[in-house]
Amino acid sequence: MSEHDRKKWDAKYADVDEVGAAGENDWLTQQVQNIQPGRALDLACGLGANAILLAQWGWTVTAIDISPVGLQIAARSAAAAGVQVDWQAADLETWEPPAATFDLVTVFRYLDREQLPQQIQVALKPGGTLLYETFVEGPNNTVGGHVRNPAFILQSDELPTLFPKLEVIEYSEIQVGDHYVARLRSQKPAP
Repeated sequence: MSEHDRKKWDAKYADVDEVGAAGENDWLTQQVQNIQPGRALDLACGLGANAILLAQWGWTVTAIDISPVGLQIAARSAAAAGVQVDWQAADLETWEPPAATFDLVTVFRYLDREQLPQQIQVALKPGGTLLYETFVEGPNNTVGGHVRNPAFILQSDELPTLFPKLEVIEYSEIQVGDHYVARLRSQKPAP
């Protein structure tokens, strides 16, 4: 990302005046319900809904986004929900992850094919879980939804190939509303 991206997201979030509890994310809920809470990292967290949910479920959460404005709103939402989250403003194109620190890494609706896969693999503890959901081409190469830039849309079956060092536990591509998403649950092998 860049200074331009930060300004774009800050401007988008500046129009958000509502602070409230996080909404339920069915897939996230389903995936973490049988994982013992530990340390979680939510990348490109936006307004923090998933980070807040994880904190409510007992996780110690670090949430990173490029937009300080979005993180301020997220922090107010977390306070309203009665949970603590470590909110960090950072550009994921240059962010250096702490090694083998997190039991869970989540990414929703963000795609960076260059740095992010390596950052995630470094940040996960051995045995740690990655939950990743982002936009993918749909049947007949349709995109649907609001994403128009092909750089931010996966090809079919691409997402697991971005993480060759992780073991795929579950992978699917489905339609959610007016767009298609790829959902990956994978695990960093234990030594």
